[in-house]
Amino acid sequence: ISNSITLFLLNLMVYKITGNITTAFMSMLLYGTSAWPANYYFLFSYVPFASMISLSAVYFLYNSYINEKRKIFYIISSGVLSGLFLGSSPSGSLMIFLMIATLFYLFPVRLKGNQKILIAYLATIFSVIIIFFISGSGSHMLVHLFENLKGHYLDAYRKFGYIPKSPFFSFLWIAGTYNLPLIILFIACTIFVLSFLKNKKWVNDIESFKNKKFLLILGAIIWIHIIAIDILPFTKTARNHFQIYPLLCIAAASFLYFMGSEYFYNY
Repeated sequence: ISNSITLFLLNLMVYKITGNITTAFMSMLLYGTSAWPANYYFLFSYVPFASMISLSAVYFLYNSYINEKRKIFYIISSGVLSGLFLGSSPSGSLMIFLMIATLFYLFPVRLKGNQKILIAYLATIFSVIIIFFISGSGSHMLVHLFENLKGHYLDAYRKFGYIPKSPFFSFLWIAGTYNLPLIILFIACTIFVLSFLKNKKWVNDIESFKNKKFLLILGAIIWIHIIAIDILPFTKTARNHFQIYPLLCIAAASFLYFMGSEYFYNY
């Protein structure tokens, strides 16, 4: 069920960003034919559910940004799902931080009307987190987190006399094992977009501007998450990285569309 919802949201979000049904279908193929999510089918793992929560929160945040109507509904929905990050993945706290940072970037406090949006999101997300801890689930999650860190660092040091280090950009190594063409595509698209931004200007059409701006932010979230997992004291396991894999499929397919679109160059 989790993967079915993820595929649906992938298709819907890419179609909204690009307006192209072929690109939307391609994003579904990038995710659906990958061995990484398929691997969790047979393990009965919580990981696909965590990635679904992550993608759903991003989807509602995206809708709150591009739509003028029902902003509060979308932002509260995103806040609830963002709060659930904490219990859905050991690295959920990192994703919560990235979502809050994105929110403040998309809705600057100085602009009139944004204060209500920011308050609604923060109140919702922290209410969910408080309920999570009051229910006792938070304490179990912290025990699980510390056990993971203990096994990854302390037990490894006692056994080997040193702490084994994963290669930097561990996400790229892990994801490349399952879907190397997708990783190559995403890196190539990132290089292209950075060079494009240096020499070109965005279109003046507001809707197109918002979609492309959000797409750039999505790419930034992915890269910051990739780097932060390796720097911060998280275990460098595949399950901690997987929650951004659907976002990677969205970014790669959408960036590829804009790279090949004549419309992308006509400004």
